[in-house]
Amino acid sequence: MGGGDCFPSGHLSWGHMDGSWLFKELCPVLEGAHTELDLLQMTTVAAGLVACKYETYVDGRPELGKVKQMPEIHSTLTKLLRFSNKSKK
Repeated sequence: MGGGDCFPSGHLSWGHMDGSWLFKELCPVLEGAHTELDLLQMTTVAAGLVACKYETYVDGRPELGKVKQMPEIHSTLTKLLRFSNKSKK
């Protein structure tokens, strides 16, 4: 399974000092829904959050601002990948 923030033409997403918007949204989704949803569902939720919450801002280049990003998720999974809570010993 993989994902990214670029178009097939090679246009990359906007870099941010805080890191990838996709992974910024994926981490809390993984923490909160890892026992209810499978991995592909959680990445879909995170991608939707990125599409709704984020847009570009380029200081001094207003023509590049207010552009939305839609992460691409691709998978060759053939089974659901689910996580469980850690067992207590």
